[in-house]
Amino acid sequence: MKKEVTYDYSKGVLQHDSGGVLLWPMDHPDKEHVSNQSYVLTSKVLHLDVETGIVETLNTVYKPNKNDAL
Repeated sequence: MKKEVTYDYSKGVLQHDSGGVLLWPMDHPDKEHVSNQSYVLTSKVLHLDVETGIVETLNTVYKPNKNDAL
């Protein structure tokens, strides 16, 4: 089961040449590598749902903050 992480949709989701995206996580559990206070580059994106804002990567499912949901 992939971990689910909330991200700040208002800060944008930017595509990256690596196949991942840049987004601003809010509650990523890997505190050693992710500060939740800046953008992160995700692993390769498997699916991006433009209607819901949900981004599924190799490792994680990112969901927009409900206050920022589309």
